[in-house]
Amino acid sequence: MTGFSAETLTLPTVALATLLPFAAFVVILLFTRSRPRLSAAVAVGVSSVSLAGTLVLLTLHWNMEKPVQHTDRWLVSGTIEIGMGYLLDPVS
Repeated sequence: MTGFSAETLTLPTVALATLLPFAAFVVILLFTRSRPRLSAAVAVGVSSVSLAGTLVLLTLHWNMEKPVQHTDRWLVSGTIEIGMGYLLDPVS
């Protein structure tokens, strides 16, 4: 059985911690805005999951020797390429 390493968990955890609050914003805006208690529950729940993800990243990369970087193309139009990515270093 293969164990999880810091490299295999980093990208999904970063994506979850950063994109989940935006997804909650869209859900609240489109579906639960008329129900404030449900909207608050969604916001608090997603914030808690995002906090847990950042704490996992903190523990995985506590004594990192080099920055972890992931870049990918986000938008391509002719010769113009707009990239997006994540950079985890000791400062961030």
